[in-house]
Amino acid sequence: MILDCDYHDLEAEHISRSAFDGLPEYSCSVPTGVYPGKVWRCNLNAFAPRIGTEPLWVIREYVADGPDHCSIDCRRPIITEAPPAAYGTLAKTEARP
Repeated sequence: MILDCDYHDLEAEHISRSAFDGLPEYSCSVPTGVYPGKVWRCNLNAFAPRIGTEPLWVIREYVADGPDHCSIDCRRPIITEAPPAAYGTLAKTEARP
């Protein structure tokens, strides 16, 4: 679970507004059909505000961490109106210091 103190320490990911809006939203659950590479968005403020009252979005992804097991990777979205030309639609960046 993401705590208030480590949200800004998450790895950042540049994503276009249209790509972000196209991600399925699972703010109150996790998706079924677990397989590496499945990506969704989650509002951490869906039930109880953690940092303010605005949506606190993260991008989550199932990643393989064993032959028959996946864990959930969590990244902080940086939403742009158009995809950065150098990155494509999704591009990971370093976490904020």
